[in-house]
Amino acid sequence: MWVAALTLGLAAFYVAHVYYCLARRLLDKEMLLSFTGLAAFFTTVTLPVILSEQWLTASWAVQAAVMLWIAAKLRSEFLRQVSYLLYGIVLLRFGFHDLPGQYGRHAALAADTPLLEYALALLQRLLTFGLPIASLAVAYRLIQRKTPPAALACDASNDIQPWLGTSRAVQWAFVVGAGMLFLFLHLELNQTFGYLYPPLRLPVLTLLWLGMSLALLLRCLAAPSQGMATLFWLFVAAVLLKLLFFDLDSWDLTLTNFWAGGDSWTLLYGGEYSFLQALLRLLDFSAIIAFFGFAFLSLSRRGIDGGMARPFFGAAALGLLFVFLTLELNTALHQYVPGLRSGGVSILWSLFALACVLGGIRRNVRALRLAGLGLFALVAWKVFFIDLARLDQIYRIVAFIVLGMLALGGSFVYMKYRQVFTSQAQEESQS
Repeated sequence: MWVAALTLGLAAFYVAHVYYCLARRLLDKEMLLSFTGLAAFFTTVTLPVILSEQWLTASWAVQAAVMLWIAAKLRSEFLRQVSYLLYGIVLLRFGFHDLPGQYGRHAALAADTPLLEYALALLQRLLTFGLPIASLAVAYRLIQRKTPPAALACDASNDIQPWLGTSRAVQWAFVVGAGMLFLFLHLELNQTFGYLYPPLRLPVLTLLWLGMSLALLLRCLAAPSQGMATLFWLFVAAVLLKLLFFDLDSWDLTLTNFWAGGDSWTLLYGGEYSFLQALLRLLDFSAIIAFFGFAFLSLSRRGIDGGMARPFFGAAALGLLFVFLTLELNTALHQYVPGLRSGGVSILWSLFALACVLGGIRRNVRALRLAGLGLFALVAWKVFFIDLARLDQIYRIVAFIVLGMLALGGSFVYMKYRQVFTSQAQEESQS
């Protein structure tokens, strides 16, 4: 404590010198910068002496925000740059010391940890990591906002030129703050739901990744930036990879031989079919599908072509919906009505094909119409070469009646409105 009293006294000593220089309007740039730097240095050194290690990052983050506010009031570019430097130290300690210390393997809590003990540890982590993230949010607002100067504002001749400009600082504050928040939430949700209810862990993490992707998408739409766009596409790719290689693997999606000793294979979710597990899978898939649909509609409404972005999001949303419905129906029918499994999937594909044809006609989207027709052709091949051998007699009759009605309805609608989109295509080609 005596060491802390010494360093704090030195900080106050140099703060008084800075105040004297500003009050007297002394034009001595080197002296003013030296006093300002020494005051900031001794204030920063005081905190590790008087605070425990777990609060050090949070205290430095609060100090950086206060220094940034003082710099805005005094119009001190030097103090502003020093606060940026302190934020850099906060970021390094946050990423390489605090996160591994709280969420590393050696810090993992046992499954039988009492709930009250876990809740207290959770509250401590929220404060420890929440304060630096909140400090970055405050810095983001301070950098953007025009703060009225104080009476003792620093003269431009007593200051330095900025190393990091305002626009670049705003971008870095947003990216670093969002990155810190994402890392903390990812690790915390992964640990918390792994402790409370493990089956919900992966869907919740999917929602988090989609939330970050949505924030980046809105940022790109508001202020287009190549760096933000690249980061956004990285998150989109990560969401798809998570779904394919982690979520599906956790649900034990396997290629199963449907008939023992035969050569007929199908994709099924492992274990007994559970409606609770089906609900969790619905949450996971529907969140991703809804995000892709929102991205497609946002680009369409704003009139942004985006190259392949808009077709990708539309195709990805429809493709994931098709995959989810197929896998879920295939597994459910295999569990409860195995004789109708193959025919039920054919009926689902016919409904999907009919919806694609109707949507393509309504919105005049040629690719969607062709996709529907191609899926109808695939269903026809599946019915004659696969379903005839697998369906029981009664289910075969039911499936063929439904499939025939759907095929006739699709062909009737297509032929009825074919002249409409054919003439529209001719007009577009002539114009």
